[in-house]
Amino acid sequence: MRMFAKTKYSIVLLLLFFVVPAVIFSQDQTFEVTMFDETSGLQSNAINAMLQDSRGYLWFGTTNGLYRYDGYNFKVFRKIKGDNTSLPENTVLEISEDKSGKLWLGLIKEKICSYDPSTGVFKNYNVNNFDTAPHVASYISMLFTDKANMIWAGLSQKGFIKLDPATGKTEHYNIISDTNTFYSNELKVIYNSVYAMCEGGNNIYWLATHDGLYKFNNVSKELIPVRAKPLQRDQIRDDLFGSVLPAENGLWLGSWAGGLSYYNISTNQWSIYKFDLRKTAVATTNIVSDIKYKSKNELWVTSNDKGFGVFNIDTHRFRFFSGDSGRANNIPDKLCYHLMEDNQNNIWLSFPVGLLKVRQNDSKFHYTGISVTRTDNAELWGINSMLEDKAGRWLFTGTSFADGLHVTDKRTGTSKTFSFDVSPEEENILIVADMLEDSRGNIWIVTRDYIYRYNQQTNKLVPAVQPPAYTDNLKSNHLIKIIEDKDGKVWMSSARNGAFCYNEKDKNWDHYYTNAADSKHILPSNIVRGLALDAKGRIWMGGTRGCFGYFDKTKDSFISLDINARPSAKISDNRVFSLFADSKGDIWAGTDVGLCFYNAHEDVPKLVTIVDAESGLQVI
Repeated sequence: MRMFAKTKYSIVLLLLFFVVPAVIFSQDQTFEVTMFDETSGLQSNAINAMLQDSRGYLWFGTTNGLYRYDGYNFKVFRKIKGDNTSLPENTVLEISEDKSGKLWLGLIKEKICSYDPSTGVFKNYNVNNFDTAPHVASYISMLFTDKANMIWAGLSQKGFIKLDPATGKTEHYNIISDTNTFYSNELKVIYNSVYAMCEGGNNIYWLATHDGLYKFNNVSKELIPVRAKPLQRDQIRDDLFGSVLPAENGLWLGSWAGGLSYYNISTNQWSIYKFDLRKTAVATTNIVSDIKYKSKNELWVTSNDKGFGVFNIDTHRFRFFSGDSGRANNIPDKLCYHLMEDNQNNIWLSFPVGLLKVRQNDSKFHYTGISVTRTDNAELWGINSMLEDKAGRWLFTGTSFADGLHVTDKRTGTSKTFSFDVSPEEENILIVADMLEDSRGNIWIVTRDYIYRYNQQTNKLVPAVQPPAYTDNLKSNHLIKIIEDKDGKVWMSSARNGAFCYNEKDKNWDHYYTNAADSKHILPSNIVRGLALDAKGRIWMGGTRGCFGYFDKTKDSFISLDINARPSAKISDNRVFSLFADSKGDIWAGTDVGLCFYNAHEDVPKLVTIVDAESGLQVI
């Protein structure tokens, strides 16, 4: 459709890209993006039309010939001087396929040709043998093959035609009649353009035109405008339609400056949806250039001013996958013209400087954004921990470098944000390190510097009994992790001061660290990043300075292990970044030699395997 891609007839600077995949992330979906250009055999970046034929080939109409892609290579078809079986013109604007498998091509200069893949022959058809606006330089603005295998073509500013492939005869129709008194003679020509078409029942065809939606009866030849409101002069219109998609009870239409419209055929009701609600009366915004179904409840959309995205039919909300300036070959955030989904569910997009293939990757995760009132690290703040209470009422979200703790009441949907104290000797940033609901129903909130409990009756953060400080001058232990053992004791790890164990009965913390006065409380390192509870009830600890092992309650001391789970008095050189106990109570350790799996069901733990790069473990 030409009105959304005017740069195709301008001289543009072509940028060279390599065919390099780039992975980007949407809110609930991941995409792998590949760009095709001259280096991959596609020698024209101006993509005017796209089609996958019944044989599975992909066809691209460009300003420099017709390209066929077989999944590996491009083959180009161009005009050959003196050969009347070759492509008549190199600028291919529209592509359609008929029931016999022939391709129909709309060209510049009001030309239409067919291509028979079985013979390799192009055949030209004369479709400009009528006198409507002979002074207007026209081009093919639309091609459509109906159920009867008739070819319908839009001619820019000259209405549309029906072509019978068997006889070569054409019938011509104007959108704007000569008796129209609303438009001046000049505007009659401008608005006399059809950009898209679909077939309804009972010989009814629906036309997306420069003058809105039209209903055409192929028996009576009656052409009726279908409008949301009467025409008014000197106003930006919502019905300059360039694409149409049939729905169960109506039509979806994309427009210039009008966003996305839905027309209910049964009720004659219109609904209009725009993504930029601040600029609803600006002619260069809310431009939807193409639409296709993503699912029963969603539409793929392309836009001149927003790029590529999705419209949710149920919620009436748009979501666009904007380009990331920090990544090469990403989805552009504007000037997306055409959209096609192939048989492998890849999305193909055209824009001024190339062709993109977007491969959809299944995602089991759904993104939900949260708003923060403060950030200490620009957009690079994060979420460190989340907790849902066992009763299912509260959702706790702990942030870092932002505004603290977010508590959501799931019954009412309301949220409240809590700030908390920061040690005066530390950088003034809020970090929620970890959270826990213990067996007594207490909600523990661990921040970098202090520990709190959340009072569910008063909805307040209450300071808990604090463990021993790191030093007199530097109070913060840089707390990291909290878990509960089978005896109801709460364990906590730190990046500076070892580990702590809290007994609710005497409200006292036992401290485990390198300089402990008695051997029962000695750890090989004060940096303890991970804690985990195994099937035997042992507390495992791991850190990046040689601390790895478990606390043996029978000996009331820490048992140091090497990476092979052998008891060792030496400080290991291997670094442990995280610990995890699976549903069976076995232990997984993330280390600098790989992912280590330990059988923790026996009295003496055993190393089962180490998964590393040679085993297929990838660094991302």
